[in-house]
Amino acid sequence: MTDLEIYLQTFPWGGKLTGESIKFFSPLVMWTRFSSSKEKHKALFSAFLEYYQVYTQRPKAKVLLETLTENLSSSSYRHGLR
Repeated sequence: MTDLEIYLQTFPWGGKLTGESIKFFSPLVMWTRFSSSKEKHKALFSAFLEYYQVYTQRPKAKVLLETLTENLSSSSYRHGLR
């Protein structure tokens, strides 16, 4: 069983996303609703870390992360002025 299959069993689909909100999510969004427990929070965080590692290896993501880092280091972003 792959990690994805395990995550899909642990975190079932959370229901419909609205058209207004879907534009803010990755095509690989993990949208779920679950009862709170330490085990599920750990599993969710692990899933997030795996996704983040894969995402940041994509060429466009690397450029975006570099741009964000540069912008955040500029004084206008540090002071909330854009």
